[in-house]
Amino acid sequence: MYNTEDIKDEINMFTFAGHDTTSATLSFSLLCLANYREFQDRIYEEMTQIVDSNGIPTYDDLMNMSFLDRFIKESLRLYPAGLLLSRTMVNDTVTKTGYMIPAGTPMVFNIFDIHRNAKLYPDPLKFDPDRFLPETAENRPPGAFIPFGYGPRQCIAYKYALIQMKLTICRLLKEFELKPGDLIENIEILPDLILKCKGGINIKFVQRF
Repeated sequence: MYNTEDIKDEINMFTFAGHDTTSATLSFSLLCLANYREFQDRIYEEMTQIVDSNGIPTYDDLMNMSFLDRFIKESLRLYPAGLLLSRTMVNDTVTKTGYMIPAGTPMVFNIFDIHRNAKLYPDPLKFDPDRFLPETAENRPPGAFIPFGYGPRQCIAYKYALIQMKLTICRLLKEFELKPGDLIENIEILPDLILKCKGGINIKFVQRF
């Protein structure tokens, strides 16, 4: 059973510990918004149809913005904040190729490569939010999309992070049009503890009138 202190610790963890990963993920999502204007316009249209005229989306509004949800997931597929996932084998396991992995073996999974595997995502470098239409996503194995980890040790705050990202994007698009400072094909990705771009991410914000 959780006591009050345990609950406080969990809240502190997903509120503060996830700051760097959420900001990195949001930065790459904004980069994609700026570079793929057709998707930016589509999100803005969805937002204006769902959100009240005051421009402040409710929780239900955010949950109903299905294209924004798919857009963020496609950003997470190509630019996951965390590149690697480590686990330890609990049981002896035999792979499909007949290789036996003993219990206790430390395993490292390359999330970046999994998300760009052509067997899972045809034409993997193409930015296509409709990869995450329900009828398409359900045909992929559960471990094909793991930006927040997988299984019982999945990021405890992933839903909170997604809400933060959706809300921030909505608030920005209400006031600004995003234009690329850097073309996405010219960025240089730096593998680190958290995914980064050499020279940072440059985006132009143009005030809406």
